[in-house]
Amino acid sequence: MRSARDTFRRIVPLDSSRMAWLDFLRASAVLLVMWDHFTGDLLKKLGRTWTPNSVMNALVFEPLAITQYGGFLGVTIFFMISGYIITVVLARESPRTFVLRRVFRIFPLLAVMILVVVMTNPPQLEGMSAGQIVQHAIENLTLTNYLHSPQLVLIGIAWTLAVELAFYAAALLLRPLAERPRTRAFFPLALILMSALFIATARVFGGGPYFQFSVYFLYVPIFAIGSLLALRASNQIRPLWAWASGVLAYGVFLFGTTSFYPQFLSPEDSYPVTFAYAVAIFGIVWFFRDSIRPNRFVAVIALLSYSIYLVHGVVGRPLLTWLVVSQGWTYSAAFLVAVLVTFVLSALTYLTIERPSNNFARRITSKASPQKPVESGVR
Repeated sequence: MRSARDTFRRIVPLDSSRMAWLDFLRASAVLLVMWDHFTGDLLKKLGRTWTPNSVMNALVFEPLAITQYGGFLGVTIFFMISGYIITVVLARESPRTFVLRRVFRIFPLLAVMILVVVMTNPPQLEGMSAGQIVQHAIENLTLTNYLHSPQLVLIGIAWTLAVELAFYAAALLLRPLAERPRTRAFFPLALILMSALFIATARVFGGGPYFQFSVYFLYVPIFAIGSLLALRASNQIRPLWAWASGVLAYGVFLFGTTSFYPQFLSPEDSYPVTFAYAVAIFGIVWFFRDSIRPNRFVAVIALLSYSIYLVHGVVGRPLLTWLVVSQGWTYSAAFLVAVLVTFVLSALTYLTIERPSNNFARRITSKASPQKPVESGVR
């Protein structure tokens, strides 16, 4: 028992370099996404009810107009975390280092999950030749499937990875602003204005790839909020500038929602309202960040969050559906088993795929491109 505990502590060290408040946000975000996909969304499709889901809907999601059973709230928090972190690392990583570390973080695990989906022969691929299946698998791996209409999607939540890549591309393009102290305050503002430009011109070339790509920029103002808080944490922008830029970010997000998803403007099912809650949650946790102490359980979930994010939809949700529909299990029992299997498999994929690929990226980039020191105020 002591040996297992010591091994666990080595895997998840609680050292001062960890940002406990970001761990708390990351863990909360992935659990919200899991809740959406394991309860509200799935129960609706199965035409079933479950008391915990009904209670959460009646007490939290419906009265607060939080859309998608908390799933979009979790995704929004993830995007703000990414905006915060990328703003910190962008100025001290070379473009090569930046690209390689993001590539090795996202794609190895995504490739494995796509292979798992393809091997289960999902309905989307029925009747296709081997060549067509390979083509669609490659498009899903490169996330170019989201530039087509209609889209063949093998992993439902992968659209958020496409949005992440669009943000990374925008951040690299605007890197000259982020690496100079005198212009750093303009980095999140430039992200917001770029978002507004893509939204405004989305239909200029019709409904083709440019339109599909422009839709990604609806979410870029969310990343900009995280960027603003990163700059405020290191006192690189004034409070008034941060507030004004934040209001502009919200306005551009509202503009984009009106343009692309007007159905999510209704008071009881609102993207902008959920975005406002996410900003409030992130801002409150950020404000008290120095008071939040590391917690090993939270750190584990945060560390496994990307694995959980992919595994829960590829394995956990189909398992939950199979246990309930085909095996006649109660929803409570099936839910607990699906959650347990998701966490166990996520730990395995983290240890065998995610962590090795991240370590490999650090090794090949640290030799060729040493990092600049972290600036004062940014942990």
